Amino acid sequence: MAIAAVAGLASVAAMQGRGSAAIRDFHAKSLVQDQPIKGFIYQDPNLPLVRIQWDDTSVDITVRDLIDCGGYFASEHGHPSTRFLPGGEESVNEIEIKRINRFVSFVNSNKFPIKIYRGIFLDQDDDFDPYYKETQYWSASQESALRFMRAGMSAGHPRGQLITAYLEHPSMVAWKDTMDFFLTYSLFNEPECEIVIKDDKWDQNGSIVRVQEVRLRNDIVDRARLASKQPARGPRSERGPGGRKNPFADL
Repeated sequence: MAIAAVAGLASVAAMQGRGSAAIRDFHAKSLVQDQPIKGFIYQDPNLPLVRIQWDDTSVDITVRDLIDCGGYFASEHGHPSTRFLPGGEESVNEIEIKRINRFVSFVNSNKFPIKIYRGIFLDQDDDFDPYYKETQYWSASQESALRFMRAGMSAGHPRGQLITAYLEHPSMVAWKDTMDFFLTYSLFNEPECEIVIKDDKWDQNGSIVRVQEVRLRNDIVDRARLASKQPARGPRSERGPGGRKNPFADL
């Protein structure tokens, strides 16, 4: 990876120096795994799908929550397209329950504090403020964050940043949106493993622990200019659009 500089260990309260209260019994469970379901699984908007619990807190995610989020149900993979698979409602329900169980497994694979990543791309004079007051989309996968950053740099943005942070408490997570994004983007092709953070939970008490700055080297820029005129070379995985070698594959 062509890392030109490490912008710094932002000493914004690194986890190791702060300490945090222990979180008791954090886990998720499916509420539809062993339940008899009449008809199509998403037919009843009040049907609870998943419960996420910690300490004395419980968050239930229903069909209505996914409908309101609007990602999975609007995608090509979600309702209503899958209900018309061969086998009728029963086979579709089995598929959807497996997808819900995969989300439950993803949640249970994380233990707080969670190490999360964000890959961004910037123009020459841009900067990134991690504390802006909007909903933020991070990933539990470093590779997913890097893919997003590389895609932006491949499109012509000269700078990228890989940001590493610690997510300290499950109350910071917008769990309904996180489930919606998981079903939409992490079940097919390359999983994004996104974790959505509530817009009012990420402030100066956050824990940004590392910002890695990535810039395009001159020789990579030159290779990018040449690549459009040269036939494909190298492994298929390194090729860009049209079969040309991706000059940014080694970032």
